[in-house]
Amino acid sequence: MKGNNFSIEWVEKYLKALLTMNEIEFPKQHDLEELLSLLLKKDPFLATIRNDLEKLTPYAVRFRYPGDEVPAKEVNEAVIITKCLRIILRKKLGLKTK
Repeated sequence: MKGNNFSIEWVEKYLKALLTMNEIEFPKQHDLEELLSLLLKKDPFLATIRNDLEKLTPYAVRFRYPGDEVPAKEVNEAVIITKCLRIILRKKLGLKTK
């Protein structure tokens, strides 16, 4: 997964920024779905991104460090998902999307 792992980390950081903005405490972890579940209490609309986060969570944990490789097709799918999530989460944070 190498370089694309950074984009998955961005998704994690955006989720944690939303949690902080909403004054929701969160554990020190990399489980994107768990972070989302905490956010849903304040913003049920975010449930629409659950399926995408389910696809990314294994990469956020398993491929966080060097060693394992992911097939190119999966990497491409993860890139598309993270680009879409970036737009959604940045809007929620009141940030520019481009």
